Amino acid sequence: PSLTIGLLGHGPFQDESLEVAKVLQATVIGWEQVHLSAINIEAIHASGLKAWAWTVDEPGRAKELLTAGLDGLITNQARSMRAMVTGGS
Repeated sequence: PSLTIGLLGHGPFQDESLEVAKVLQATVIGWEQVHLSAINIEAIHASGLKAWAWTVDEPGRAKELLTAGLDGLITNQARSMRAMVTGGS
């Protein structure tokens, strides 16, 4: 019952993915970061879902997405991303 289900997507964001996520009872949509925008994040949130991005390894892109309301990110640079977000190491 506490399992988080996410729908992963790639390529240009598809609004149909919001409906698929609901059918699957997902609570998260994780999308390929190069195709994710503030408008997509807003649509994900409007559907009652959390927005994650993958694979975000560039701090500038991470800041841009977080400013747009991103809820979580998948990265190969966890230590530096955490430091960027928290201001520590």
